[in-house]
Amino acid sequence: MTSVQTLAACAAGDVTWERVRALVDLGLPESITLEYKSAYSPSLVKTVAAMANAYGGLVLVGVADAKQVAKDPSADRVVGVPGETTTKIAEGCRHGLEPPWQPEIVEVAVPGRRDTYVLVVRVDPARAPRPLLHEGKVPFRLHGANATAGRDRLIQLCTETTAPIGSAWLALPRPQLPEGDGMARPDYVLRSGMHIPVDAAEAWRHLSERGVDALAAALDDSPLQRALLAWCAELGISDFSSFRRRGFNRARYARLVWQAVSEDQVPIEVVAEAKLPGASGVPNDHLQFTLDVIPRVQSYVASRAAALLPAGGSMPDALLQVDGLHHLLDALLATLTTAPIINALAGLTGIDPVLIPQPASLDLHSGRPINEVVNMAGLNPIDGSGRSFGANLRAQPVLDLRDGADRHRQVDDWLVEMALDAGVTGMEALLDDLHLRQRKQIGGQ
Repeated sequence: MTSVQTLAACAAGDVTWERVRALVDLGLPESITLEYKSAYSPSLVKTVAAMANAYGGLVLVGVADAKQVAKDPSADRVVGVPGETTTKIAEGCRHGLEPPWQPEIVEVAVPGRRDTYVLVVRVDPARAPRPLLHEGKVPFRLHGANATAGRDRLIQLCTETTAPIGSAWLALPRPQLPEGDGMARPDYVLRSGMHIPVDAAEAWRHLSERGVDALAAALDDSPLQRALLAWCAELGISDFSSFRRRGFNRARYARLVWQAVSEDQVPIEVVAEAKLPGASGVPNDHLQFTLDVIPRVQSYVASRAAALLPAGGSMPDALLQVDGLHHLLDALLATLTTAPIINALAGLTGIDPVLIPQPASLDLHSGRPINEVVNMAGLNPIDGSGRSFGANLRAQPVLDLRDGADRHRQVDDWLVEMALDAGVTGMEALLDDLHLRQRKQIGGQ
């Protein structure tokens, strides 16, 4: 169900007319995080400041407020505003706020009405330079109205050193190389994932059995699983398991494992973990979901070489190729943003799927230098640059990782950054060559 939280937290592209219409039709009263404006007025700027100094929220411009509704309850609350109103709001905030600041304004066209919009003004307190002043005062949002911040609140705003609770970006824990599990030491661990808000109605619940099963089924039919099967084919591996619960599992912690198996070895393993932090009886505010790719290809290739080479066979390169790493990262991101995974995670947390965040980071942790894990052919080492054993990379928030072009751009940026941190140059040229070959292959089909 569409809510204030849904429109406040989802990607701008998901602020659609259908969602705005659904929220308006709920008839919610103005609150600490919601206000309606039928048109632009200077009081809108004060509301932006008040929300920024409190808990954030939405201002729906082009929607009638309670007083207007009372005059004509049968009238459509959506009155709409012309497109030029966006400029008025932006200029009003820049000139009327101190320091100058502008919230995000999403234009949603009203169907069937030319140049008519509902403007969704999204006030994120984590991005505002708090305290925000309006006409020399510090407004504060309180019970659906604007008030002036008192002394205690003003001191709090002036002395805070972190973003407001609930709005800060949460870092995923760094991956560790598994040890003591009876298997060979991994070549590296590749991790991405996200922290997902939990609906208040689900705050006291454990992880649903059916919800975890739905997540496992979605992973079994994901871009990552298809990429892993192609990798297994290159390595001559035909035996693999589906994602299933394996190892330590509890009511608030689910561990799903996929394995490629060859004789008594596990050359490739993937571990998905869904974790509700805290203890039983403590309300959940978020779910931590991580997806780890754990290859043990080098030890597998070394053990198989003795058996195959005398017979004239050849083994694939144990080092991960740049194009293979690009494909793997793309598949990992595509999996975390595909609809079945998003719907499964939304089911576990009880929220609208549109609120599922996109992966914000990528971690690569290796027990050996990166140049002993990834094939560096075509790259140029920098003299005296030292060695790198991994990377901790952040995603660009402006990119929509559901879109193939944006996702490839993100993977390109990560690979270039990873190479430079490993003390080598030339990754940009390798990627240019890779994409040229891909375009030729598509054109020849």
